[in-house]
Amino acid sequence: MNRPQDGLRQRHKNKSIIESAISSTSKKFQSLSLKTKCLFVLLAFSLLVAYIIMLWHQVSNRLREFTYIQADTCPACYGSSICLPLFRGDAHFTGTLSRIRSFDYLNSKNFHYGKLNGKDVVLKKLVADDVLKDLDDKICRSARRIPGCDVARVVVKADLVSQVRQHELQVDHLRGVNDMFYCPSRRLFDRLLKHYLEKYTYETTFFYAVDKIQILITAMISSEPLMLQTFPASAGWPFPSYIGACGRFVLLENCGESLQNFHQAPLQKRYDLAYQVMKIANFLTENPSNFSLYWTSLKPSDFVVDQNGHVKFVDLKNIVVVDREEYNEVANTGKPKIFEAMFTECENVCPPTPTMELCNHLSSDWNIYLACRYVLSEHATDPAMKGGLLHDMSRGALDDWDMRFLIKECTSPTTKGGRVKSIHRLLHTLDSLRNGKEQHPVNI
Repeated sequence: MNRPQDGLRQRHKNKSIIESAISSTSKKFQSLSLKTKCLFVLLAFSLLVAYIIMLWHQVSNRLREFTYIQADTCPACYGSSICLPLFRGDAHFTGTLSRIRSFDYLNSKNFHYGKLNGKDVVLKKLVADDVLKDLDDKICRSARRIPGCDVARVVVKADLVSQVRQHELQVDHLRGVNDMFYCPSRRLFDRLLKHYLEKYTYETTFFYAVDKIQILITAMISSEPLMLQTFPASAGWPFPSYIGACGRFVLLENCGESLQNFHQAPLQKRYDLAYQVMKIANFLTENPSNFSLYWTSLKPSDFVVDQNGHVKFVDLKNIVVVDREEYNEVANTGKPKIFEAMFTECENVCPPTPTMELCNHLSSDWNIYLACRYVLSEHATDPAMKGGLLHDMSRGALDDWDMRFLIKECTSPTTKGGRVKSIHRLLHTLDSLRNGKEQHPVNI
């Protein structure tokens, strides 16, 4: 019954103990000699200064540091087109995990948000640090040096770049290095060279040895920077704009938030996003360039949505580029032109991408299949996208527009060529639903 009074007495008791401890400490300090007091003050001041220096080091703008961005590894890097703005301090990290050095171990993917002259950007190293270290060690051994050598100095002597250094860069130098060059054509290679922004002297058409080495090393690390330059957003490709590179960082346009975040968005919004995803899948397969870009893997987080609601595809490292014009030149007339993807029931481990089949056919419904299965349908395996983007639909969509059948036919077609036949109807239906046309009494 006297709990409030007991609590008050306890607080008074604790306060008295603290005051007594402070008083005792103060008396002990006053009893010290002047020399000892000075040492204590000096020690406290030194600790304060050390703390301030450590704090400044933790939050200082690392993008101005030559070694942090690994510009000291060039030409074994992505390029240097954006180095001057970085060294000038025009760019900085914005996320807490990125700004504080001690949190680097939590960001193993080396993915950062930042700003460049006030504009939102994404900064990527593209791979983990241990992958880069393994590559550096490989370069050192190839140059007959011990691991940990000065990569920038010895890369020109490495056997793995000898053919590139001594001769003109050729298609075969890149063949099979990554997905982009799994089955490269001369036309793809020429397109890369035409759009490449990281040349030592950009104003000239000449490629120096360092340029050729840089392209090869970039391809060995990740095809993403090369894909973004070869198929630029400025030409209508649904990818982020490539801003530039410095050392082993690339700067890209920040296109918004992950598609995963729209799993519970209003239904009409999700119809719109599904429509855009399917348009991208269709465009990457058939477009005016006559290059088919096939995903080798796909997940909802590979798509982002900007402030205006536009969808873009942002993970370009897993794309096979097939030259449709080359197929027309060498194809056997008795060979099937269309490769149809086969639906298989799988949870975590699914059959590998039939890359060779994609390369050996004029066209494929592969992109349409992946988009329907892993983004739209109930077969989506991403835990954040349970049931797919269209996990619930209106009665009008199900009854009047037959959406359940269209998604099923897109995922697991019941007839040969059913996926290709259904895509245009699916796009028309999604376009109508995103514009609020829930009722459609007449068959399409």
